[in-house]
Amino acid sequence: FVFNQSAQFDAGLIRLTYSPSSVPTSCTCQDRETEIRDVLIEVSSPAELDNPTSAQGKAFSWIVDVDPLQLCPKCVVGCQFIQRYTMALFYFSTGGDHWLNCAAGGLCSEVEDMMPCNSGNPSNWLSGDNECDWCGNTCNDDLCVTKIQIESNNQTGTIPNEISKFTKLEDIRLEKGNIGGTIPTTIGDLVHLEFLDLDFQDLTGALPTGLWGLTNLITIDLNNNMLTGSISPSIGNLLNLRFLQISQNNFIGTIPDNWLNLTRLRRAFFENNSFSGSMPASICGLRPGIAPLLDEELITLRADCNSLFSCLDTFDVQCCTECLG
Repeated sequence: FVFNQSAQFDAGLIRLTYSPSSVPTSCTCQDRETEIRDVLIEVSSPAELDNPTSAQGKAFSWIVDVDPLQLCPKCVVGCQFIQRYTMALFYFSTGGDHWLNCAAGGLCSEVEDMMPCNSGNPSNWLSGDNECDWCGNTCNDDLCVTKIQIESNNQTGTIPNEISKFTKLEDIRLEKGNIGGTIPTTIGDLVHLEFLDLDFQDLTGALPTGLWGLTNLITIDLNNNMLTGSISPSIGNLLNLRFLQISQNNFIGTIPDNWLNLTRLRRAFFENNSFSGSMPASICGLRPGIAPLLDEELITLRADCNSLFSCLDTFDVQCCTECLG
């Protein structure tokens, strides 16, 4: 099974849609369910695939029995088959049947800046359209997903470990829902990731170690969760970081003094946590007037000022733009 891109002209804009070509006549599945399972046990655990109540089991059942495309793994080129399964898994794992917009079989409309529709024609999740056209998804020319944006859509459940199978993912935005559990450790496999926006959810646990190896990250937006633990000194690896928001969580410990090379950082928000100590000199050094030779300067720095934490640098100079008591 292969896909062709076609152009749709709408009000002077060219919008890409993704439509299936005819299936080659030589492509058949002798035992389709077995062939699919043999592929997917390399993605999800056999126990989860065989559990009809798990998100993995529901996605497996859907792609075998319900998916209108009725794909055979060996007939699909590139990332398409595993991607389609993982998209279905993401849907079931985040309570897709209860989404307010574009749930399977429900009402579907484009919501600008919250759930964009790539083709301009709203397409429900789990429909017979290419998953690149399901509202909230964007793909590259090879039809591999690069962006998932689903905000304020009654998202629940958890983010599945299999999200790492979106190997070209650059941008994930899942603001304002009730997604719980931890941020998957497998997020460290998303080496192209630039935007991570999971704020206003119910996420718990520590930040995964792999996060600090994602050197293409520009935005980390995790405020208003229940995240715990401390901030790793390895944050100093994120040389492209411009926006960091980890406020309204349960972080503890000191903020590491390892910011000297984060010269692109423009805004950082640390308030409403339980940090101790003081704002490190290396981050104060990124502020205007303190770092006059930088092409870009840290223009917003917000943190708590209380008995546990101080925004004064080593010279007793206030380096936060906002100091919350």
